[in-house]
Order: sequence, then C-alpha cells, then structure tokens
Amino acid sequence: MKILVTGGTGFVGSHAVAELQRSGHAVRLLARNRAKVAGVLGPLGAVADEVVVGDMTDAHRVSEAL
Repeated sequence: MKILVTGGTGFVGSHAVAELQRSGHAVRLLARNRAKVAGVLGPLGAVADEVVVGDMTDAHRVSEAL
C-alpha cells in the first residue's frame, strides 16, 4: 500500500516512515524541504519513495500529494 506522510522529516514522522517501510509499504512524503529528507531518513534506514515539495497550507500541493 502507498501511504502519504506529512511531517516525515520530523522526529515522530521519520520514525513512522521507517516503520511503514519495514512493514512493506511505499511512502510518499509531503515535505517543505526536499534536501532535508535523505539526511533525516537515511540514518533510520529509510528512503522516500516519492517526495512532493510543499506545505499543508497549500491546497494545490496537498491535492498533488494525494
């Protein structure tokens, strides 16, 4: 299953992403800063399958991510 995660570069979100991937799910992130994604997820052994750059306050980007 593909799951959209917002806040995936934060502490709780990044650990959620790692666990979702360990459980076999594909993860799409809505992230404000693409450059931050690898540095946060890498140490947890996770990678973002897809990244949509944007913010929850931008309805167009949220729609695109969904």
